[in-house]
Amino acid sequence: MSDFNGIGFLVLLAIVNTAVHFFLDRLVRDRADAVATGVIRGVVVPTKHRWLVLQNSWLPAIAGLIAFDSGMAIGWLLLGRNAAAEEAKLFAYLMAFVLFIGGTIGVIAQSIVWHPRLASVLRQAEAD
Repeated sequence: MSDFNGIGFLVLLAIVNTAVHFFLDRLVRDRADAVATGVIRGVVVPTKHRWLVLQNSWLPAIAGLIAFDSGMAIGWLLLGRNAAAEEAKLFAYLMAFVLFIGGTIGVIAQSIVWHPRLASVLRQAEAD
């Protein structure tokens, strides 16, 4: 494969990678909104159900996003290591860095803040 085709393939892969990341991120945010507001698809749900959404839907969605970003970061590192063109190596390493720091580490930090906050909202809803 020529350098031009390889770089084109990496750009296409980056676009698909970004689209999947933001799809999963929107899924996580929708689950968090459902837990916080108590409204799922326009229907008000009881607090017990909101706890289930937090534990059985939000947490697995966060884990899936972290796993996806981590796996893609490793994949980008491998692509960079095996790329022929210097530009392709730099682009692959940049994508790996962004996915690891912004994706994996960022989502872990965000979930460490969000989970106690969402649990606090649910405890407050139970008290009301």
